[in-house]
Formats: sequence, C-alpha cells, structure tokens
Amino acid sequence: MKRIKALFLLFAAVLTLTFTACAGEGGDLSSAESGITSDTSLETESITQSESSKGQPDKETSGGEAVSVFANTKYYGRDSVKYVALGDSIARGYGLKDPVGRSYPALIANAFRKSLPDTEVDFTNYAVDGMTTQGLIELLATNADKVDGADIITVCIGANNLLGTFLSIVEEYYPDIVPARGEGDSLSEDKSGDISGETVDSAALIDAIRAIEARVESEEFSAAMQAGIEKLNKDLPQILHTLKSRAPDAEIYITTVYSPYHGINLSMPYIDVSLDMSALSDKWVSALNTEIRRIVAEQGCILVDPYGHFEEKGGLVNAGGTLMPFNYSFDPHPNLGGHAALANLHIKAITGK
Repeated sequence: MKRIKALFLLFAAVLTLTFTACAGEGGDLSSAESGITSDTSLETESITQSESSKGQPDKETSGGEAVSVFANTKYYGRDSVKYVALGDSIARGYGLKDPVGRSYPALIANAFRKSLPDTEVDFTNYAVDGMTTQGLIELLATNADKVDGADIITVCIGANNLLGTFLSIVEEYYPDIVPARGEGDSLSEDKSGDISGETVDSAALIDAIRAIEARVESEEFSAAMQAGIEKLNKDLPQILHTLKSRAPDAEIYITTVYSPYHGINLSMPYIDVSLDMSALSDKWVSALNTEIRRIVAEQGCILVDPYGHFEEKGGLVNAGGTLMPFNYSFDPHPNLGGHAALANLHIKAITGK
C-alpha cells in the first residue's frame, strides 16, 4: 500500500473536521526495538525494549528447561529452514524506521532464529511497495529464485487491487494536493501525521471532498472495486499454483487484509460534507477477504486472518488522530505493534497454538 501521503494533505485546511476512531493498545511504539514479547500465549502486540529480545523466546518448563516454541512442528531439530516472504508494502514494512529488521516477516524469521538456535534460517523478503496480484505474478516469473525449494512461504497481497482506485479519484479531483512521487518514496519517520505547516485552499478542498464522496458512492466506483476483486480471483490461484510447483513441500500462509480505516468517520459540521472512511474500508475489504478465504480453502493453504484481530485490538495501524491538538494521520500501514501482531498470528498458525 503506497501513495498515501495524498490522504495526509486532503483534509489539512479544515479545522472543523470531526474525527472518530477506535483506540487501542500498541499504537505508539516508535522508540521500541523490534521483537515479539516473551508472552508465551503469543497474543500480545507490544514490542520488547531491547535488541537482545528479538524474536519469540523459548518457553520454559516448570523445571526451568527451555522448550522451543516450534518444538512440536516439523522444523524442530532441522539443520536449516528456508523462509520466503512475498507481498506488498505491508510485508515490506513500509514506513517503519527499520523495515528490514522490524517488518512482520523479519520478526517471524527472528522467532525461528531465537527458538531454534541450532537451525540455520535462510530468510528472504521479496515484498514490494504497491504490489498487486498481477505484480506478484510478474515477480515470480522474472525473479524470486529463493522461492524454489522453500519450506515456509508467507503471502500478503490484494490490498492494492483496491487502494489504487480510491487514490486515483483523489488525484483526479484535487491533483495539486498530491505530491510528486517516486519508487523510493516512503513516509516520514514521524508517525504523528502532523502537517500543520501545509496550506490548502479550503473552498476547493470542500468541493474536492464532495466530488470524491459522490464518486465513491457511484456505480462506476463499485464496478472498479469489484474488478479489483475479480482480478484477485483470477490471479491468486495462479500465484499459488506457481508456488506449489516451485516449492512442493512448502507450507504456504496467506493473510487476509485488515480494514485500515475501521472506526474512522470524517465530517464537517454545518457543511453538507461527510466521508465515512470506516464504511468504505470495511465494505470492500470484507468483500476481498471473502474471496481470499475461499481460495485459500480450495487450494489447501493456511489462512492467517488479521481482519477481526485488528478490529478487536485497535491501535495497530498508523491511521488515527486527535482534535485537541489537531493532529492526524491517514496512513493505513501497520505500526510496530501491528507488525508484532501479524508476526504473532503467523506463529500461532505455524505452531497450531
């Protein structure tokens, strides 16, 4: 998921904005070192404070003897484990200060290294910002040599099949508000979303929001979003067929997409303008996830489902804000707590716990 800075600027000039969002634990973790907490239930999203605690630590028996988290999996006692991550900007760790070390695939790899110290962990992350299902097909056709013979493959794909449609509408109605972008663009390390220094023409902004609101409620928009879902229906089985042929013994884990704007509603009091980001996000992400779940079941892969978990916990995505002081961010990517949650959900799936 990329190109979201447009959303930072879109509502900057209107201080009468009403912002309602779900709050939760795990949102402000920018100063923490990466790693998964030692909670043996694997259900916490907090990040440990020291570099030495990276990864999911071993459990301990009542007698103090360490027992690997992966003791009852086929990976325990092996000389090596080959893990490949595929996907979009979520899997790459877009917006994190250290995506190489703090993205959820990196945390999973660290968990293996910590719990299986005598096992060589060969980890490669092929995730690319903005990648769609079609882009992943092309990547597998031209690159990703490490997929061959992999033991574990995690796939996070599909969100950009939908997001590009929405952002193209933003650009159409208010192009001056969208900054120039390049392949190397990323968010500021400041996750506050504070853009108080920006200036935007308020009247034009209101007109743009009204136009965007009308477009996202149109049959044309619905058709475009449905086309993105149909594209996933066509592409995801092909992706899985390729992965199975290149890594026939691999366990393949597919994630659903969380709803990044769940609980967020933008409105301007006394002005007939409202953009219900929550309803828009929940509707289309849910439709996409229905197809992901069906395909995963048909293909005999393993589902990792963060959708409900992210809604229940809250605070795992950068999107959020306050009115006093006026400060907000519409970045849909996971924060550090969100990446830890994704890692823990994967580890639960791998261990069956």
